[in-house]
Amino acid sequence: MEYPFWYVPGIGSPMLIPMVALPHVLVSHFAVGGGILLWLGIRKAYRENDPDFLAYLRRLTRFFVLLTVVFGAITGVGIWWTIALSSPQTTSSLIHAFVFGWATEWVTFVLELVSAFGLYYLWDRLNPKAHQAVALVYALSAWISLVLITGITAFMASSGKWPQTHLFWDGFLNPTFLPSVVTRTGGALALTGLYLYMHISLIKIAPEVKEKVARWASRWAVIGVGLIVLGGLWWYNAVPGYIHDKIAERPTVVTLAIVAVLATLVATFFLAFWGKKEWLVAPLTVLLFLVGSAGFVAGEFIRESFRKPYTIEGYLFSNNVYTTQVDAVRARGFLNTAKWPKAYLQARYPQLFTIEGVLDTTQLPSLTPQQRADIGRAIFEYHCGVCHTLSGYNAIFDQIRGSDPDLIQAIVEDLEDHPAMPPFVGQSWENQLLVEYLFQAMKGGVQ
Repeated sequence: MEYPFWYVPGIGSPMLIPMVALPHVLVSHFAVGGGILLWLGIRKAYRENDPDFLAYLRRLTRFFVLLTVVFGAITGVGIWWTIALSSPQTTSSLIHAFVFGWATEWVTFVLELVSAFGLYYLWDRLNPKAHQAVALVYALSAWISLVLITGITAFMASSGKWPQTHLFWDGFLNPTFLPSVVTRTGGALALTGLYLYMHISLIKIAPEVKEKVARWASRWAVIGVGLIVLGGLWWYNAVPGYIHDKIAERPTVVTLAIVAVLATLVATFFLAFWGKKEWLVAPLTVLLFLVGSAGFVAGEFIRESFRKPYTIEGYLFSNNVYTTQVDAVRARGFLNTAKWPKAYLQARYPQLFTIEGVLDTTQLPSLTPQQRADIGRAIFEYHCGVCHTLSGYNAIFDQIRGSDPDLIQAIVEDLEDHPAMPPFVGQSWENQLLVEYLFQAMKGGVQ
């Protein structure tokens, strides 16, 4: 409530976050899985004295440096830009709660960059021992970066004791931290394995090297899928109860994500234990890669959507009201508490405010229907617009179409009865203005 609202027509500002974050998360998991498999592969190549396998790994390294480092760094900055605009209250809370964690992650990321470029540009200059050491540094720094970010993002869905203690470790070592690390590590290995299948089917490579890479990658892909299943079940048992309720409400979406993962699981096992190099044709491997990526992205999107009505569980609601402030905001009124909509209304309708800057509700009857709807729009944008648009993504019209004003008002009064909705923190007159705006907008009377 301390920050201005960022309006994005049609899709809403929160949808910009996954548009940037999902490609970044996908690529960053390639960095982790690729780092681990590059290190293991380099060790294997030197141990078996296999120059052909080592040459293939060098070819692979260039891809990981260009895609995961360059693209990952750019989209990482993009995530900070979108979350700071879309949910500044949450971003501020995360920065203040995890200053040490963020600082450590940035140091780790620099180490990851240096070791990745060193691995690529010094490939022919390093002796076998140093070569393996640099690869290990890259693998560890990439994985530790995943662990640090996972602790912070998992905290948003299961804050544990942190809202009471505000201690760093109570927030970082939250109930879903370890299951999330297991799941993400598995996802990194599985996705990288699927990429390797696709890579060796699209490039010219000796048949014996192709089969060796396929069988080697398959083992780690299977381990990765196993970690996904283990971590996913563990995560489900660790999340707060309201997330279980939301999962039960959305069985179709959850089922589709599970089917995508299971399809990848079956295909991976098939290639691991019965597959020959003849099966590794581009159409099949590209399909496997797309299915695996789609399942991963769907899982990320579902996980984020299940976090509502909070942006930080038990601490901050998605309407930017802290859980401890609900009663106080209701007592004063939403428009008397929220900084920016109040400033907007004071500039536009100064006659509504007393000398002390308090909105005088006795002046509301003097307003025209259009003016009342304008005030209702300000309430909608700052209270509801962080999740909903009028008729675009997650449209509010889809949920109230066919309802009369009395029913809409009753729905708003009891928002907390829905597990995905934060409580309405306005007073009855603010509810009325919001309903008037929604009803007029639905009929096309206002924008």
